[in-house]
Amino acid sequence: MDHVGTVKSIAFPRQGHTSDVAIIVGTAGRYVIKRAKGEQYSGWLLQEADVLRALRAVSLPVPDIYQLVNQPDDGQAWALLQFLEGETLREALQKERRSAKRQELIYKFGACLSAVHAAPCPECSPGIPIGWTIG
Repeated sequence: MDHVGTVKSIAFPRQGHTSDVAIIVGTAGRYVIKRAKGEQYSGWLLQEADVLRALRAVSLPVPDIYQLVNQPDDGQAWALLQFLEGETLREALQKERRSAKRQELIYKFGACLSAVHAAPCPECSPGIPIGWTIG
């Protein structure tokens, strides 16, 4: 992980169940590392990376992918991503107590999702070859 430098701290945020996610603070900055296990979830992580690369072409704010490694013999895939500052919708809803503000957060999330769906379809690759690595 030459990108990260010396690791200062690692945190494991609450998130979905298709991959393990860690936020790494290193001497070179803050990063996200994702590890997916099993053929299905590893495939999903590789597809996620493909979609993120494609979405950059339509100017959506998506993280850079610094390294992607597929290890089919071990049944794992790894991605080192740019950390984007912010909070999850789940975090924002959990700490917001005013009903009107919670509804506004959900509405804004829907508006963002609508913008993603309204964006022109980028050119996606037909698939990711086994052993594919970037970085």
